[in-house]
Amino acid sequence: MSAVFESETLGPTQRLIMLALADHADDSGRCYPSIARLCQRTGLGERAVQNNIRALVEAGYISIVPNAGQGLANLYFVRPTPAPDAPPHEVHPRTTCTSTPASRSKTPAPDAPKPSRTTTEPSEEPPLVPQADAKRKRAISLPDNWVPSERNVADAQARNFSAEEIQHEADRFRDYHLAKGTTFRDWDAGWRTWLGNARRYPSGGVARQAAPGVHGRGSSLASIVARRRAEGQV
Repeated sequence: MSAVFESETLGPTQRLIMLALADHADDSGRCYPSIARLCQRTGLGERAVQNNIRALVEAGYISIVPNAGQGLANLYFVRPTPAPDAPPHEVHPRTTCTSTPASRSKTPAPDAPKPSRTTTEPSEEPPLVPQADAKRKRAISLPDNWVPSERNVADAQARNFSAEEIQHEADRFRDYHLAKGTTFRDWDAGWRTWLGNARRYPSGGVARQAAPGVHGRGSSLASIVARRRAEGQV
C-alpha cells in the first residue's frame, strides 16, 4: 500500500482501486476480492471498477487468473510498479455486485495451499427460545387468613352485593377453597367467578335474606376491613 501511495504514474481512480486490492493482498501480492467488495471499498460503481481494472491490467499493474480464487473469484496479482512486458491476461470480472464468500474471507498467507473451489458457510445457531410457560403466573393456594381486598369488595358491590352478602360469601369462599386445597393463578378472578355463581345459584343464609341492590356499609363490611388491618394486609 505504501508503494501504491508513492506511485507517480497512477491516476486518482486507479490509485484508489490499487489501494483496495493491496489492502486485501498477501505478501506476494495475491488477493481475490469480488467486484462487489471493490465497489464497497472504493465507492465506485461496478462499471467504473471493471473498466479501471482492465486499464490496470493493460498497464501491467495487475495480472489476473480467472476463477482461481476462493469461491471461483478471480485471483489478482498486484504490482506496485508496472510490468509492461508481462503478457496480459483476459479479464473476467463478475457482472453483478453481489456478496461472495471471498469478500468475507481472509487473504491466504504466502505459503498457504491453493484455496478450495468450494466453500461451506458456517451454520448459525438458532436463537434461544424462552419456555412457553416462562412468563406464566404460578398457581398458588388461598392464604389461610384470606379476607376480601378493597378490589374484591368493589367487585362484589358492582354486582349489587350488600355488605352482609359480601361477608357471607367471603366466608363461604374461604372455607370452601381451603378445604379443597384449590390453587389458582389469579384469586381475584376466582372471587369474581364465585360471585357470579352465587347470584345464579343462591345457597340460602344471608345471601337469600338480604334484599339485592342494598349496599349497606354496616358492621359486617367494617369487620372485614378491620380484620385485614389487624393481619397487616392494608
